[in-house]
Amino acid sequence: VSTQSTWDIKKNKGGMEPEKEVINYCSFNQDKSCFAIGTNNGFKIFSVAPLMLMHSYEGEAVGIIEMLYATNIVAIVGKNDRAKFTPRRFCLWDTNNDESRTEIACNSPITFVKLHNSRMVIAVKEKIDIYSILNLAKLFTIDLENSLGRFALTPGRDNCYFAYSTDTHSGQVVLYSLTNCTKETEIVAHASPVLQMTFNFTGDKLATASCNGSVVRIFSIPKGQMIYSLKRGIKKAEIHSLSFSPSSDLFGITSTRGTLHIYQIGKGQKEETKSKPELKEKGEVPSAPSTAETKKETTIEEATKHEAHWCFCGGPLQFITNNTLGLFYTDPYSTLTSAKSTIQFNAEYIKDENILAIHSHEGSNKAILLCKNGMYYEFNFDITAEKITEAATADITKLKMEEVEDEPEEQEGEEKAGIGRAVEEIAGTGRAVEDKSKEIKKVDGTEKVFPQVYFFSLMMTLILI
Repeated sequence: VSTQSTWDIKKNKGGMEPEKEVINYCSFNQDKSCFAIGTNNGFKIFSVAPLMLMHSYEGEAVGIIEMLYATNIVAIVGKNDRAKFTPRRFCLWDTNNDESRTEIACNSPITFVKLHNSRMVIAVKEKIDIYSILNLAKLFTIDLENSLGRFALTPGRDNCYFAYSTDTHSGQVVLYSLTNCTKETEIVAHASPVLQMTFNFTGDKLATASCNGSVVRIFSIPKGQMIYSLKRGIKKAEIHSLSFSPSSDLFGITSTRGTLHIYQIGKGQKEETKSKPELKEKGEVPSAPSTAETKKETTIEEATKHEAHWCFCGGPLQFITNNTLGLFYTDPYSTLTSAKSTIQFNAEYIKDENILAIHSHEGSNKAILLCKNGMYYEFNFDITAEKITEAATADITKLKMEEVEDEPEEQEGEEKAGIGRAVEEIAGTGRAVEDKSKEIKKVDGTEKVFPQVYFFSLMMTLILI
């Protein structure tokens, strides 16, 4: 495998210092053991533990890349119109052979792509297409009108739910079951438009954040009942990323305020189970928003400072930057109590666009932060002691693939022969071992003959004598 990167090629050809690699997109795989980045020169795939470059492809600019767990299949959408990968073409790419397995052409630029072990979601401005990943048959289409373009798909292999924000004027979220291809429920998540949302790994919880960014709410799936309300802060902030731990007992948030918040949920915290109808009966939810209950009108430019988001619950927001978010209605969950974060970590680099992953294993808790500038940050934290420390930092654009030394020819030959025998045995040829009369094993490259073979040879010699 060639380990020479585009960085080195530019430096060698021009004799000048190369420019820093531009990252267009970054996403974790479903269990967050790996992550992939799309650049102007191709894409790269990294492992998390340890941090290592696993695969690199140099070619056309990649605007979206999503992994299918830890397999060799990735979904790719291009960035440039006049290129092999275009924004209007979806491609399932095989990293083993670095070639396209299948392609789907769309009439509009693709804004969102997600993969599941049984389903595939492709979204454009006006619609969402749901495919079977097994035979690539289109199952059904969801029409969008004035959608904000925020989406989420369950990462686990069991439940398969898909959620999207309805429009630019309300905080409603629509939930679909992709297993049954049916609409499950509509959730009034916030009073203002939802800009971030994510499922936990098992697909029984959905976290949402509005453009205000002051409160993050967690709902049970599929009923849509709010069970947690997590308070981030009083001042408005744009939420960069939301993340559950694998066991869903920890939850992390990053925002433009430059703060990483970590919450402990599920242990020692009372769950709220008030749904919208229950609140409505008690007079806590207005039957319909009225002008008397409205707040200040806010535009999309005020709510989001960036023209295109680098957050991956959904696609870019370029197509709605000229629209208004409308009026901010009374919060239907304002009467419920909110929980504050257990641990906070402040840093200037957290203000930049990033994605977050929370790992928890045998009492060891870790937070991983990937920034758009290519910086990788790793934090160790202790919930009991309420402490968090920065453990590691790396520039992923400078990581190179480790060279694998060639194995000795004799050992390689043995391996190939072993594979051949295994194939013959599976095929039923009965020639798995050339001579079954000899019981020979190889240890450290030398032949070891069992004692019974020595005894047989000695008896034959005595008979001949």
